[in-house]
Amino acid sequence: MYHISLSNNFISEILYLYVYRLIYLIKNKDISELKLHLGKNESSKKSGKDLHNAWKAEVEKTRGDPSIFKAITRAFGKGFALLAVWEILWIFFTWTGFYYLVKKAVCYIENHKQGIADEFKGYLNAFAFLMTFIFSTICHNQLHIQCTKVGIRVRSGLMVLIYRKLLTLSALTNGMGNIVNLISNDCNRIAEVCVNLHYLWSSILEAIVICFLAYYEIENSSLPAIGFILFIFIPFQIYLAFQTSKYASKSTKNIRDRVRLMSEILTVIKLIKFYAWERFFEDKVNEIRSKEISKIRKVIYNRCKSLIIVFVAPMISTLFSLVLYYAIEKKSMSPAITFTILSIFNSLRYPLSMLPTSIRSVIDAYISLRKIDKYFVLPETFNNGIDNYEIIKDENGKETQDVAIFMKNAKFVYDNDMPLKLGYLNLMIRRGDKIAVVGEIATCINLMDALLGQLILESGTAYMNGKVGYISQQPWIIKGSLRDNIVLGNKFDEILYGHILNLTFINYDVARMDSQDLKDISDESLNLSNNFKQRVCIARCLYSQPDIVILDDPFLTFEHPIEGLLYKNCIEDYLKDKTVIMFTHDKKYLKIFDEIMIMDNGAIIECETYDQLKKLKIIQLQNDILNLEEETNEQPEYNPDMDLHSDIEMDNEMTVKDNVPTKLKYLEAYKNYICKSPGALITVFLVVVFFAVHSIRFFSDYYLKWFLDREYFLYIYIYAVLAAALVIGVSVRGFFFCWVILRKSIAYHHGILKAILNAPMIFFANTPISTILTVFAKHLFLVDEFLPESLLQFLYYCPLILGTVVIVCLFVPYFWVTLPLYAILIALIIKFSRSAEHRLQIQEGQSKTEIFQHLTTTLDGFRNIKIYQLQKDFEKDYKHYIDRNHKYFLSLASVQTWKLFNIDIVSSLFIFLTALFIVIFKETTFFFIKKMTPAVAGLSLTNAVSIILYLPWLFRTIYDVHSAMTSCATLQNYTNRIPKEENPDKKFMDVPKGWPAEGKIEFENVEVRYYKYTVAILKSISFTINPRETIGILGSNGSGKTCLMMGILRMLELSEGSIKVDGIDIKDIRLETLRSNIGIIPQEPVLFGGTVRSNLDPFNEHTDKEIWDALRKVSLYDDIQMLPEKLETAIIDNGRNFTLMQCMLFMIARIVVLDNNIVVYDESVVPLDEMAEKKIEQIIHTVFKDKTLLIISNKFRHAVKADRVMIMENGKY
Repeated sequence: MYHISLSNNFISEILYLYVYRLIYLIKNKDISELKLHLGKNESSKKSGKDLHNAWKAEVEKTRGDPSIFKAITRAFGKGFALLAVWEILWIFFTWTGFYYLVKKAVCYIENHKQGIADEFKGYLNAFAFLMTFIFSTICHNQLHIQCTKVGIRVRSGLMVLIYRKLLTLSALTNGMGNIVNLISNDCNRIAEVCVNLHYLWSSILEAIVICFLAYYEIENSSLPAIGFILFIFIPFQIYLAFQTSKYASKSTKNIRDRVRLMSEILTVIKLIKFYAWERFFEDKVNEIRSKEISKIRKVIYNRCKSLIIVFVAPMISTLFSLVLYYAIEKKSMSPAITFTILSIFNSLRYPLSMLPTSIRSVIDAYISLRKIDKYFVLPETFNNGIDNYEIIKDENGKETQDVAIFMKNAKFVYDNDMPLKLGYLNLMIRRGDKIAVVGEIATCINLMDALLGQLILESGTAYMNGKVGYISQQPWIIKGSLRDNIVLGNKFDEILYGHILNLTFINYDVARMDSQDLKDISDESLNLSNNFKQRVCIARCLYSQPDIVILDDPFLTFEHPIEGLLYKNCIEDYLKDKTVIMFTHDKKYLKIFDEIMIMDNGAIIECETYDQLKKLKIIQLQNDILNLEEETNEQPEYNPDMDLHSDIEMDNEMTVKDNVPTKLKYLEAYKNYICKSPGALITVFLVVVFFAVHSIRFFSDYYLKWFLDREYFLYIYIYAVLAAALVIGVSVRGFFFCWVILRKSIAYHHGILKAILNAPMIFFANTPISTILTVFAKHLFLVDEFLPESLLQFLYYCPLILGTVVIVCLFVPYFWVTLPLYAILIALIIKFSRSAEHRLQIQEGQSKTEIFQHLTTTLDGFRNIKIYQLQKDFEKDYKHYIDRNHKYFLSLASVQTWKLFNIDIVSSLFIFLTALFIVIFKETTFFFIKKMTPAVAGLSLTNAVSIILYLPWLFRTIYDVHSAMTSCATLQNYTNRIPKEENPDKKFMDVPKGWPAEGKIEFENVEVRYYKYTVAILKSISFTINPRETIGILGSNGSGKTCLMMGILRMLELSEGSIKVDGIDIKDIRLETLRSNIGIIPQEPVLFGGTVRSNLDPFNEHTDKEIWDALRKVSLYDDIQMLPEKLETAIIDNGRNFTLMQCMLFMIARIVVLDNNIVVYDESVVPLDEMAEKKIEQIIHTVFKDKTLLIISNKFRHAVKADRVMIMENGKY
């Protein structure tokens, strides 16, 4: 094991000596053999403690409106403020070079021309250039790395406090997206401002220093330039920075809306394809995208305007100084003064560049700090909810309390403004009682949250006696072994552990699984089923030996007979003496419980035994009815002696995924980006324009040198024309750049959106939604905003550096001989650090993923963490992941800073050799220069010294562009490689209007497979469905009945045989035509965001009368008429403003509006009571009596009215 400290002594820190060993070990050793060590101050434990104490002091001090900014300042401000010394030293050394040494070098050549120069001073001045810029380099890079370390401390502290606060809130206070946004985006923005904040005040200070030096040199002649700098250039840069931040914020809102819509589309993509509504949703996405592009256009325009100022400010300042100097002094400037002034004004580019960047960073951090302030003052449920007491036992070990749960006039509230549908509660549950809670979903959820400590007790009395256990509907697995997941911090008892494995049948899985697979059961690559994971959660609850168990319908995951056996083993046997409260909608278990508690409208309306309530048969709720009549054919039959081997065998089958290839080819990425709209020719022309405009600037410098010895008034006008040409050229190229780049962004989005919407369902089955959303969120953002800014800076710095090299080589004798030296040194620096940098990037990305995986695990298991009191354990793990990420992040920052430090040293060498060659070859004839003149020396040095500022930035922009090309390659991969559902080159036949007029369906030897070489799921099926016939298609799960529907819609392509509709083979028809003419009523009701009208008629093809008639036929007419907006009523959160029954009726109304002659009803899986199901069946049979109707179900009673019944089994009938 190799130990590497990231905190070292002063000499090692300022010269980055420790980085040599770091790079060598990372390049040559396995990453697992390296142990990185953060400094004590950078650890999350220390940072979290410091910020926690500062925040605590801030809360006590303000007692009203505490500020996290003040807490951060109290915790880390002193050390951060001291770093200003590095910036002040950098300013001193940099402007010593730009002003004093340039002036001395030009004066030396003037003195030599007069024969009074001291040659030793010339060499000394050249050496002073080297040392000055080396010290400048040390100061600049130390400021950057030390500010990065402060940023790490701030980020660590904030992440720890946000996570700690999270564990005290209710599960409903903040969603996953909000917490992730706080930690990933807001904490990063605040850390970034630590790096950029010193540039804010130093940019203003540098501008003032420039004005002072200019006035010192040419006095009143500098006043116009000073006025431009202080009252035009700087204020306009500040204004543009604020405008850019404003439009970037609006653009972010559009991005969120677009990604939210894409998430909705991907969630219900199957339904969208059923209805052939891809075009409608494509238009909706493009509508949001057009708003987003308009904001992005303004962001890029403002950045271009900012760079226009950066580029033209030096020349305008120089021009006005020259004109006024001639007007006042009636003579031209000397070369020494001219090029000293030019050097000073050229250095103005740096503060003007950094000022908007730092302002934008400050604005973003301010917004983030406000969000975190609001988050930290949220009320906490910790110690404010229902009290939980330990069971008191007498001297004989007998429990003294008989009451398990007690509430008297208990009023609960959430820890935010969310509405709570729960009134004053009065209940008493005794130890050992088994209670089933049914009724209105919202009220049941609120009661469960109250029992789990997720609500604040506002008034009344509420307490529980005993240890609480909890099992949710969805399995919750932590990163760790099977044993870790079950024991979960409790003391390990081998006998109890083995007994629990037997009760939950996990022992069957353990016997067949590889021991390596049991080391981390959270690993997605194992493809463990939800069935297995849920049994692990049940085992965890049993192992904790709770006194009170709260169940949130945990057996829904299982099929008969495993469901019944688990219930018997766990609830009836193991927990027979414990208090069990089960929230359920499954009526088959109700008679097993001691009492049934019925909830409605925030209150307990009934609490009686099953037999007493059964006499009522039907209980009226506010928005629904509860039917307690038994369905004998649905009751499970338990057989404790049955063999479960075959059932569990199916649970752990692994699936094969065939995703889009992710191998990125950078060369292809660059080529595709260049060729992307508006085309390669225009893109190349754009690059030429950038170089051409830069050539104007270099020619103006050369021209300035040329006319210094001539009549001033004759040539100043030409310099003014050059300045005007530069302003026009820079402006035109900026707007041309915006147009080209935005065309490319639009093309990328258009391509990926088309590819996703035209992809087959098998692609969505094998590709996680989160992966696709990452493409639309992260990668498109990088292509839209990050890449244009990086490209703009690259096209700004690259010609600047190349032009500088060309000028120095042209006017400094034999300087071109040294060019290979710089190229070799820079190549060696990059080669030495590249592989280490790449490996650290990978590790940093993976370690960041671990943080968010842990965060996801925390949010998913929020109730479990509170119930099992695992807050400290989870916070400790979280700190470990933060430190792990920051070790790689700081290592990567160290390597990158080392690289830039050494490139700066090469730049210093470049300046030194320029000054040295000017001294050595001052009498040498070179090209068209007879000998070195003050003007030539000034021109060469003025350009050479600027390289110290811009060469490192050039390499930063190259790195940023190359990184962004990863996103371009990803987008291109998805666009080109996602399989298409329909061949766009195939010629399809046009069906007659009104097709299918009859509705006849013919299957001829149909075989369907999911994949080309897998087993057929429909096996040589042949049958005919006559026009206007109702067919019941029955069968168990997996029998192939749903695949019939998928085959008719070509959601699964046939491997053999044919399907004909009204005599036309469906493979010869366009998918949109086929699917839009077959009506589908899906298993689950889905209402899209929009209005009632857009959900029934998205393409606006039908009249209001037709829509109202459809609503009347499905018994929704009165409900919609009562709404104020009627057909324009907004649909909220997938129809949350309607009941489940109404949502199902909307599904039927859609098909009535479409008036399809073939209708497929896939039996609903939503929990509806029997009366609601009968009403839906009656409506379907009534409104579609003259249609060809296919009813897919696994219940025979749904097909009793059918003309014929088809029984499916194992892909056959």
